[in-house]
Amino acid sequence: MKTKQEIMQEVVDAMTGDPIKDIEIIADILEENQDHPEIESIGFELLARITDRIPKQAKKEMARIIEENHRAIEEQISQVEDLIEDEMYDQALEKIEKLFRTFELLQMFNEENIFHFYTFEDGLQESIYRVLHNIQTPTGNAPENYAKAYAVYGKVLLHLNRYDQAIEKYQQALRWNPMSISSYLALCEILKRQGKMDVLKEQLDLAFRYAYRKEDIGDIYCFLSSLYLEQEEYELAHNTAFFASFFVRKSKANKYMSRVKEACPYHLADIEPGTLTKLFEDNKISKAPSEEMLRVMFSIANYCESHNRLRECMFVWRAIHDLIEDQESSKRIDELENKLLEKFEEILNDYMEHPCERKFNRILLEMHGLNVWVAQRNDSKDEYAIATKEDQTYFAAFTRKEMDPTLTNYKPVKVVVEQVVQWAYESQDEVVGIVFNPHEDGLTLETDELSDFVQKDLMN
Repeated sequence: MKTKQEIMQEVVDAMTGDPIKDIEIIADILEENQDHPEIESIGFELLARITDRIPKQAKKEMARIIEENHRAIEEQISQVEDLIEDEMYDQALEKIEKLFRTFELLQMFNEENIFHFYTFEDGLQESIYRVLHNIQTPTGNAPENYAKAYAVYGKVLLHLNRYDQAIEKYQQALRWNPMSISSYLALCEILKRQGKMDVLKEQLDLAFRYAYRKEDIGDIYCFLSSLYLEQEEYELAHNTAFFASFFVRKSKANKYMSRVKEACPYHLADIEPGTLTKLFEDNKISKAPSEEMLRVMFSIANYCESHNRLRECMFVWRAIHDLIEDQESSKRIDELENKLLEKFEEILNDYMEHPCERKFNRILLEMHGLNVWVAQRNDSKDEYAIATKEDQTYFAAFTRKEMDPTLTNYKPVKVVVEQVVQWAYESQDEVVGIVFNPHEDGLTLETDELSDFVQKDLMN
């Protein structure tokens, strides 16, 4: 077997300088060596080299075009969802069909090679799927949320009773996000209407296996309640709706329980834990979250902590606590909060020692649950970044010395943390100053004006 260095050198020797051709070369060589134990790290290192070759201005322009296209597609999908809500299914179908004609590059991400693209909802969902299936080869994020687009397409066809076509679209949605519980349940609904109960059970088992969020788990039991109600299995329908109340809003679970009581021709006995457990066991009803899922989540949390990825570790432990609400997970969260606080204090102390250096950090932004805004002056490219928490200014970063102190000619834009961090580092040389905790540390005239601007404009 070739060493990692030998594979890397083979690719470097074959590179042409054309990013598109070089990506094809990388894919071919990685596919030839896909059984290598370090194939994942090799793939990402090689792709990083390709990215580094792209000029900075070209990257920015590419990012701008991708973002504009993404927003336009998201808006079209949202319009289709609105049409579905208004029961205008023919118009929704026309619009979604037109949208899919614009996905000309979709095949590029469907190719079965060493890289496999998905549209998972977040990093935890992707990590869980990779661990469950022991995926070692690289995976990537497609440029658009194809899973959502296909699911919306399927939903339109479902409402038009075009079941076979709807099944095809939902299967495509699950190809892009194989952990989408809503797509599994939509498939189950269609299969229920077609009377394909064996296939329905297969899809429901997959939903149970992949469910790790409370709302998703609750939705599965709500679906089961409806299924049993149609089969006039009133006790099962009542008990599954009751079990759903541990995961979804009480009002939602109560709605399903009320439907069962109204339809049932006899009085339903009060539910007792022992009775519920035996009923589930006798009818082979799965309980979620599964032990397998919890083991996977624990392993991911431990991995993150062992690699000092405390923010990700905190995210996973909070997801675990949301499911089981035990003292151990609560204790782990408290410990991680203390560790993150220590890191935050180090960052703040470092800033105080070197106030002219930019010390933006995701920990600072995310640990404190900050809302981040960027504002751009109407008649120029002057910018400032601002973070708020509970309607209070937390910090502000100013660029350009000619910034208007009154901030009256600026327009606010809500942005994600990643955009602010990237902007902050790229504009490092143009930053005039950063104010931390201005409400506690004393306010300058500019910060007073900024505070007023936040309260009156940004927060409204």
